[in-house]
Amino acid sequence: MAADSYPEPQTRFVGRMRELTEIVALLDNPDCRLLTLVGTGGIGKTRLALEIAARTAPLYADGLYFVPLQPLHDVAQIMTTIVEVLPLQPDSDDDLRRRLLHYLRDKHLLLILDNFEHLLDGVEIVTDILAASTRVKLMVTSRQRLNLYTEQVWPLAGLELPEDVSDGHTPSAVQLFDERARRSEPGFQLQKQLSAVAEICRVVDGIPLALELAASWVHILPLETIAAEIRRNLDILASRHRDLPARHQSMRAVFDHSWKLLGEEERAAFRALSVFRGGFTAEAARQVAGASLHTLASLVDKSLLKLNAGGRYDLHELLRQYGEEDLEAAGLAGNVRDDHCVTYAAFVFERVEDLKGRRQLEAISEISADFENVRAAWMWAADQQQEALIEKMIDGVWIYCFHWNRRQEGFALFQHGERTLAARQSEAARRVWGRLLARAALEGRLRGELEIALGIARDNTDFKEMGFCLYGLAQVAYDHREYDKGVQLVEQALTFYRQVGDRWYTGVALLLRALIDNGSDWDTIKTYGEESLRLRREIGDRIGVGWSDAYAALSAARVGNFTAAEHLWQERIALGRELGSYELTASGHAHISHRVYFFQGDFERARASANEAIRIGVEADWVDSGGWALSTLGLLASMNEEYAEARRLCEGAAAGATFGDIRKLAAWGLAIAACGRGDDQAARAHLSEASKYLITILGPVGIIGGLPILAILAARQGEPERAVERLALAFTHPVGASGWMQKWPLLNRLLVELQESLGSEAFLAAWERGRLLDLDAMAAELEAQPAVHDDPSHRQANRSRAEPLSDRELEVLALVAHGLTNREIADRLFIGVSTVKKHIQHIYAKLDAKTRTGAVVRARDLHLIP
Repeated sequence: MAADSYPEPQTRFVGRMRELTEIVALLDNPDCRLLTLVGTGGIGKTRLALEIAARTAPLYADGLYFVPLQPLHDVAQIMTTIVEVLPLQPDSDDDLRRRLLHYLRDKHLLLILDNFEHLLDGVEIVTDILAASTRVKLMVTSRQRLNLYTEQVWPLAGLELPEDVSDGHTPSAVQLFDERARRSEPGFQLQKQLSAVAEICRVVDGIPLALELAASWVHILPLETIAAEIRRNLDILASRHRDLPARHQSMRAVFDHSWKLLGEEERAAFRALSVFRGGFTAEAARQVAGASLHTLASLVDKSLLKLNAGGRYDLHELLRQYGEEDLEAAGLAGNVRDDHCVTYAAFVFERVEDLKGRRQLEAISEISADFENVRAAWMWAADQQQEALIEKMIDGVWIYCFHWNRRQEGFALFQHGERTLAARQSEAARRVWGRLLARAALEGRLRGELEIALGIARDNTDFKEMGFCLYGLAQVAYDHREYDKGVQLVEQALTFYRQVGDRWYTGVALLLRALIDNGSDWDTIKTYGEESLRLRREIGDRIGVGWSDAYAALSAARVGNFTAAEHLWQERIALGRELGSYELTASGHAHISHRVYFFQGDFERARASANEAIRIGVEADWVDSGGWALSTLGLLASMNEEYAEARRLCEGAAAGATFGDIRKLAAWGLAIAACGRGDDQAARAHLSEASKYLITILGPVGIIGGLPILAILAARQGEPERAVERLALAFTHPVGASGWMQKWPLLNRLLVELQESLGSEAFLAAWERGRLLDLDAMAAELEAQPAVHDDPSHRQANRSRAEPLSDRELEVLALVAHGLTNREIADRLFIGVSTVKKHIQHIYAKLDAKTRTGAVVRARDLHLIP
């Protein structure tokens, strides 16, 4: 072959710009004599080596040579093949080694040895070449490290994967698929199918050969079908192109080649490791697959496993499928999955107390890393009806999902377990079934199922489980505004939790007790909140402290100590960010937006925090943060005198609220908007609805927040002095909650009008009287506003049902009746599509319907919607 001899690539090189730049720089370093590009089959090692050759050939005075080793079957052939590639002069001397090393002695060249993995017994030729010349560099491509002292290894991963297909950036995996797809189907249009392409890229984890093989099907199959088939069977990743090398005709052929290079112990370990999901630790590999550290290291060296920076091992999904097929064929799958299930049931059980206490963050991190394994173990135990293993996981899975923005995933697991165990007749199975039913019912707020679960817990004299069911029933009562009933139920739950000495569950129930006590004075509510906070601090429940600290923040905000309140809410936001907890972060932004920034008159920060709460809440499917935040945005709209928009936002907040306090905050916003629109009757009605929240929860700051509305109504009734008195108290009270009032144009105009109508002397006299008004008397005046007497027949019909629809379910049902899609409903209500689907499933269950049309017809027959 001539100098600078290497095959001409047949396709355009795509991606890997970072790798190219860094490898070229590395080769330029005199200390780098031997560089090995290591990666699984099909990852693009040869193609990258050829691109490096094309870009660096001029740097080597004596050329660059590509030596294809893949066809060789004997290490003795390595020397011959290298000699044939190099421009050595004919020589009668048969000592090829001597001729080769003599030729290379004073040469400055790059020698590429391609596909070395099956010839590792002949690796001494590499060391001989490096010893013979200080100016020769070697670049080797291999599925396995050479494990030489002088070797520098460059592990090659898949191409760049898409994260957000809407951000305008086209990652290299998508670029490669697009280019190859247009070869197969000239009319292929990437932008119209970007999400589906992104999914295929993720399924194959960016392996270039797999992308090319998948793209070859676009003229035959829809992209969604291609992705589904890849998950189901490797054999779709095969090509009918006759000019591809046999080893690249399919991913199965690629993996077969790697499989042949393994010893029996490595094969046994690899096939057993296929039961893991989402990676695993060395200890788990030992327990489940009997894999020693030596075996794991060997599989890493052979590019069949990847060791990440955290010390966990990852198995590529396509390789995992390959190993799982072999595991099934060997008849070993059931036994290995049993071992996997036992291992992870114990793993979860061992972390239950940690999740409640001082190792909470570590336990969360550990379970998060292995959650896919926990999910797989749960599903296997449920499908095999192994209730003892399910029972070991119940508490840990529920607490973890409850803490960690994974409520929907937890709900799906409990629902699946409950369904698979429903038919089991043994006493033990029924006990476990009841526990599963309770947790699925709590997420779905299903009263009937919770009562069944409570009965089972009573039959087993299981006080802790009785507490859980009663806690769930209290949640349902609160959702239906049955506050007295809710208080009674949560008090019973507290009795049982205290009886069994579980302080974590006691702290959780105390927080609900504080929240649900709608009719008490603030001191009573604060007492329960502070007891919850104290317990959670004692046991080291940092996330619980983040929630229970709300009452300390509220206590500060109520009396105008906005600096302290801001600090506490910011602590919640910071904790949420530290932990990756969307709920803590979103709720912190939601509360600080109105309870601190709005009252201070810092509208810019109030809007920013409210928008952040909505953004995070939608991403996490956390409805309540959106309700608080929409109310804040409604208040801000009124400050801009955009009263129609303010009404729309606050009505949206009230309609979507699961917490009563959100509806009441929204009612305050609606009262302010009604003042701006000149609808005094609506202003009074909304103020009446908001009064308990303003007085009991927001305290002095809240009472003062209602005074501008009273002043506007008084002025419009021809009582200007009364209006001045209420404004005086609002603007001058020591709690300093008038920041927002000073920026409301309507109030500024009203003050000018009152001064002009009364004259300076009368205005100042009324102002002085107002400064001395009693705040408790103003609270009584707020409560005395006439309420709205509106009880539509469909609401009454709903309340009379054994299992009434929640307010949110009624709202979703009304939008369904108007023909809106799930996406349109989600956008209208500022919630996730998955939440809409969940509400619709609950509606179906409560109305005994199977379709959207059936649910609407049934609801109208029952007078539940107009």
